[in-house]
Amino acid sequence: MEENNAKTTEAEAIGLPGDGADAGTVASETVGENLDGLNDGAPENAGAQDEDVARINRENARRRREVEREKALGEARERAIIETLDGKNPYDGSELRDGADVARFLEMKRAYLEREAEEEKETAAREEWFRGDRDAFRAAYPDVDLDALIEDERFRTFSEGKVGNLPMKTIYEGYREFLGAFDEKAKSLAAQALANRAAGPGALGGAKHAEGDSYTAEEVRRMSPAEVRANYEKIRNSMTKW
Repeated sequence: MEENNAKTTEAEAIGLPGDGADAGTVASETVGENLDGLNDGAPENAGAQDEDVARINRENARRRREVEREKALGEARERAIIETLDGKNPYDGSELRDGADVARFLEMKRAYLEREAEEEKETAAREEWFRGDRDAFRAAYPDVDLDALIEDERFRTFSEGKVGNLPMKTIYEGYREFLGAFDEKAKSLAAQALANRAAGPGALGGAKHAEGDSYTAEEVRRMSPAEVRANYEKIRNSMTKW
């Protein structure tokens, strides 16, 4: 009786119900259930982990195959480029032997195509500017034959370096001003030539100068360049008396 009470007390102390015998039975059953639970969960968790590992392995294998495929394609492309170009870089004449040479060729090709595209763009923009410039000129001067103007030698000389940099209207207006100034200068020179002819050697003072005579300042101003050269010493002597 005391022994049973002792077992019961011990069982109660660890939280198990019933008497000592029942307590032992209950304890055994409880521990067994806990172990069964652990055993039931272990295979399930292990299966999930195995599936994760298998999935990762499959993904890694796929990536390796993809890398190998890309590498093989790249090498095949390099060989095709080298064979197509007969082993020569057309941009600088250097040899194409390996992937580094092919990469250099492709970079030069890219730069060339970019420059070509930029030049085409600039050419198109320049042509558009010329079309607009011609239209603006014809609107301002509808009576002027632009084609004939461009063929005129004097205009071509005047407009050299200006066409394409300045509007045609501005060039033409400057050309007209130039012609006006040129005409005025031509008229002035013509008038001076007539005056010089009128004031020839026999017209200086109405008579020839005797040897030793001098010229006045007015007479010298009326002389032509040829007369000045012919009478240079005499003119110098005359200047001392003015």
